[in-house]
Amino acid sequence: MPDGTKLAEFVATLELPGANPLKDAHAALDAAVLAAYSFNPKRGLLAQILALNQEIATKIEKGKFVVAPRRAKELCRCQKNGDE
Repeated sequence: MPDGTKLAEFVATLELPGANPLKDAHAALDAAVLAAYSFNPKRGLLAQILALNQEIATKIEKGKFVVAPRRAKELCRCQKNGDE
């Protein structure tokens, strides 16, 4: 954030047309989250994150094993290759 700029003013720049580094960073973060969690880009990102959070919380409450999505893919590959 530029020196002397208030957070509200900086965030308000998202509404302005044209190039904006904050917009670019926001879009890059959204794309990374969509890819990392295999979310549907046509559905609301926050709704999908909340649903995943609730699903994981329920599993934890029931004492079930929970791993991060990327780690889960690694575990599946290892099991198929007989490494684990």
